[in-house]
Amino acid sequence: MKVIQPAKRAPILLIAGVTLFAVGCSNSDENSDSAAPQKLTPLTEACGEIFTSDVISKIEDTRRGEELKKGVSLRGASEAATAAAIQELNEGSKVGAAEPCTLNGDSGGDPELIIQFAWQSGSFPTEQAQPGTNAIYESADETHALVIDCRRKDLLSTKADQTVLRASLIDRIGLNSNSAAKVLIASAKKMTAGLKCAEEVRFPEPPKVNSDLK
Repeated sequence: MKVIQPAKRAPILLIAGVTLFAVGCSNSDENSDSAAPQKLTPLTEACGEIFTSDVISKIEDTRRGEELKKGVSLRGASEAATAAAIQELNEGSKVGAAEPCTLNGDSGGDPELIIQFAWQSGSFPTEQAQPGTNAIYESADETHALVIDCRRKDLLSTKADQTVLRASLIDRIGLNSNSAAKVLIASAKKMTAGLKCAEEVRFPEPPKVNSDLK
């Protein structure tokens, strides 16, 4: 008698085919998501509206700022980014740099501008009539900074443990010192408002510069 073996391979092949089809669809969806255009926000609204009209004009007049006229990626320039940075810094001095503001166009690549805040060991670099109320501006090459005497009792157990808040602006656009200081100071005012500094900090006036110099 001739024995006919049952066909066992067909269901397995069918299942494999279904699995491959599902994986193919999944990959297609992922590719579709990665190819989706970034959500943009205008410079006037970026990072909690810290860019004034005169600073925006200077940004848009530069070669690197040309692309930003269309808007900047919302991911690093939203109010949520500022809130997250404040939360990071409120967790204490051991966290790294918090970034409340990053400017990037819709083409991706390296950011054109980044603002960072970090707690830094050490005392405020100058003598003060009213400790805990001052900030000073520093500038070198493409980096601009504010050293802020934001005193927090939870970060200060002894004199040796003193910390200052350092705000840095990493600039690839080519802002002059006046514009960079305006942006940093505006951002620092938002940050210190949420950082529970023991005293209200007074910020310096932006330095005056010639229009053709940084």
